[in-house]
Amino acid sequence: MHSLLAYVGPDTMLPVASVLAAIAGALLFCWRWIVGLFRKVFGLGRKPAAKRPEPAATSAR
Repeated sequence: MHSLLAYVGPDTMLPVASVLAAIAGALLFCWRWIVGLFRKVFGLGRKPAAKRPEPAATSAR
């Protein structure tokens, strides 16, 4: 009898999957903001890029 109550069919799983997909979509939509907030809170900012030397001027032929 108890195993019958534990049955999870497609009529139960589809709404759950839909809610999980909506949460994942909202996270992906705001991903840059979330990562920026995480970096700001934990002090993990990007390191400044090293300056590249200017290429030597080549003579035109």
